[in-house]
Amino acid sequence: MLRILAYCLCVLMYATSTATIAGLVYEYRTPKGVTIFTDVKLTPPFQLIRKLSMDPENTRHRSSYREYVKKKQQQYDHIIRDKATKYSLPPELVHAIIEAESAYMPDAVSSAGAVGMMQLMPATAQRFGITNLTDAAENIEGGTRYMRYLLDLHDSNLELAIASYNAGEEAVKRYNNSVPPYPETQQYVNRVMNYFERNL
Repeated sequence: MLRILAYCLCVLMYATSTATIAGLVYEYRTPKGVTIFTDVKLTPPFQLIRKLSMDPENTRHRSSYREYVKKKQQQYDHIIRDKATKYSLPPELVHAIIEAESAYMPDAVSSAGAVGMMQLMPATAQRFGITNLTDAAENIEGGTRYMRYLLDLHDSNLELAIASYNAGEEAVKRYNNSVPPYPETQQYVNRVMNYFERNL
């Protein structure tokens, strides 16, 4: 279940009082053909496609990435807390997955076909009864329900659940219930865990 357009948009603060500098965002292609965006330079086997200057808000003035994330966390917190409570998940974990998956973009679509804030594949969405993938509440419903399933599947092992969310349940089983040795998945697990710990 190769999936994910993981947006990690980074925009720098004002360089001076009279000028702004946009942060560089790097677009890479993974060995599996998945496109990812990150503010960090990656090494092979990741293939650099292009460098971008991005403002997540598309406003006249650029704000820091952390300010952007904080604003989005506040915007969607009521939905996230509702769904997290429903499926007995820490809301901070759901926030972390959403930030790593889509940077809170409801209409994000990956080259593999994953859609929405929690980047659900159509088959996964169908499995959990989700019909409108770009609706934030529905997408988060599906993503949190799936994450609850994965935690139960892996006896509450958070790293394995996160790895399964990224690479698929079968990939984790294939490597004897361990994080698969895919650079993309290993970096994804680290990123989500870092965001989760930061959110606590």
